[in-house]
Amino acid sequence: MSSKDLCRLVYAQPGIYTYTTVVIGFMMSRFLSYLTGEKTITEIDTTEQRIKKEFVSMLNSSSYAEIRVKDLASSMGMTRQNFYRYYSSKEQILSELIEDSVESLVAGIEEFSPVLDNQVWGVLIELALNSFKANKELTYAIMRSGADELVYKYTRAFLSRTLGHFARINNIKVTDHDYFSLMASHFSGAMYHTVKDWCDKDMRVPVKDVSQMLRVTANDALAALLQNCTAPAASE
Repeated sequence: MSSKDLCRLVYAQPGIYTYTTVVIGFMMSRFLSYLTGEKTITEIDTTEQRIKKEFVSMLNSSSYAEIRVKDLASSMGMTRQNFYRYYSSKEQILSELIEDSVESLVAGIEEFSPVLDNQVWGVLIELALNSFKANKELTYAIMRSGADELVYKYTRAFLSRTLGHFARINNIKVTDHDYFSLMASHFSGAMYHTVKDWCDKDMRVPVKDVSQMLRVTANDALAALLQNCTAPAASE
């Protein structure tokens, strides 16, 4: 269902549907289908996808450090030489899993630009955290893999694109890229370290409490901060 279809649905039956409920429902379907490995109508079942699925399956019973390319290839019924035709290492698979997740989230956010508001952003954060918790094995594997630089890199890329999108839908033209970069570092650092520490504590802190900490990235002050990106700071 496209964003236009959703908008028509909302306008046709405003007493039943709201932007928030429709957007959240669509995002939940999209995000959970990715994390659980379920196929969408448009997804192509390639060898690469099957390797990723088997990799996630192995993470349910083994730690990331324990998984060897030899064992992964064997479980797929292929030789290591054949496996290397698709991936150079398990690190590349992990990198693509993170990138796929980021692309899925960004695509969903950008698709619903006409209807995003603080309520939706806040619920999306909570939805993402609930999804992470429902898929602990994959989340722990990523956050505890030791590939901190890689995970942070994609976290920052996600926040940079999200902030840029937020600026566009608020008609804010970013010209001070140094300030914008600092904003991206600030928010991505807070998100990355909060989620990582939450995982290190075995997610014992309730999702709603963690979501409340992270919702600062979606409050009204964000637009005001982005306004500071509209012109280069004066030299001192």
